[in-house]
Amino acid sequence: MQVSHFRDHVLLHAGQAAYVENVPLYKRLEPHAGFASLGMVLHYWNKPNPLEQIRQWFDLQSLQEPDPAPLFERYAFETGLWAHFTQGSMEVLKERIRNGVPVIVLLQFQPLDPLSWQCAVVTGFDDVSRQILCQDGGRVPSVYGYDTFIETWTGAMSWMLTLCPPDYPQWRLRDEELLSRGRYYEWHHQYDSAITDFEELSRRLPGESGPYVNLASAHYSAGRIGQAEQLYRKALELNERDARACNNLAYLLAEESRGLDEAVQLAKRATLLEPRNARFIDTLGYAYYKGGDYDNSSKALESARSKALRLPPGPQTDIAMHLVESHLKAGNEHLARQVLADALRIDPNLFVPYELRRLLRPQDPAYR
Repeated sequence: MQVSHFRDHVLLHAGQAAYVENVPLYKRLEPHAGFASLGMVLHYWNKPNPLEQIRQWFDLQSLQEPDPAPLFERYAFETGLWAHFTQGSMEVLKERIRNGVPVIVLLQFQPLDPLSWQCAVVTGFDDVSRQILCQDGGRVPSVYGYDTFIETWTGAMSWMLTLCPPDYPQWRLRDEELLSRGRYYEWHHQYDSAITDFEELSRRLPGESGPYVNLASAHYSAGRIGQAEQLYRKALELNERDARACNNLAYLLAEESRGLDEAVQLAKRATLLEPRNARFIDTLGYAYYKGGDYDNSSKALESARSKALRLPPGPQTDIAMHLVESHLKAGNEHLARQVLADALRIDPNLFVPYELRRLLRPQDPAYR
């Protein structure tokens, strides 16, 4: 069926069908059509990105993050679009199309072949003819019957990706979407907008600690330390085993150089709850450091550094710089110099504070 015929059917079946106009057709660069699908939706929202640029970005980022789902979301964030990856349903999919939002879906054509998945952009549906219109990187759009589409979509766990400007949604955001959009606003330092979403989420889920942790983090990033502390404590009242609340409150107290014994205990609890979380172990080391216990600080930070190898360069070097300062305070200048050299290998452009520049070697880029 041609697109024009599908559009005609949509007009005939008003109220039972919908079609998103003006989604450009991109030819796939690779078998799975992921870059083409993302490129089509970005172009639709007036954010055109060359497919080769998209591929190069993913090739670079996948060295640190093998899961493509968060990479799709992050790429959208960087272009100024909110993105939300979730398990969907036909009703949710239709809701997006009715609201003029094309949706990227994942289809699995051969259940026993894990490499047979493919991305496609859903641009229309018709309940009367029971057909779905997809742009999957081919020369022309594909039309699937509902049964075939649902079978291939559920074979890929019904994953779908919604991308649009953050203020565009005309439907009531679900809880997970509200959380996702709040994180988008945080990522863009739009803290008041993030707080608005997180406050709404806390009203919807008053007995859960998670929304209060997100709300506290947004206030902390906005410089409202007192409000952040109150909200972290509220989260812990609701769930004393919330590892993020424990960690974040511990870090807040350490940064403020007060309640350091409590900070250490909170950080210990967080690391017991998530023993492989390098960031939480870093907080424990930092709390020890602020309390003057440099030996335990160095031990914790060495552990954090060893567990941070798969994190992006930024968190790795943050942990390393904490360890450099801890080694110096413990009187181990040779160890501090070695850790700093390792950090500069991870990020040659790393900023080295003036008080640490004496540890640099002449061959280090930061030496000049």
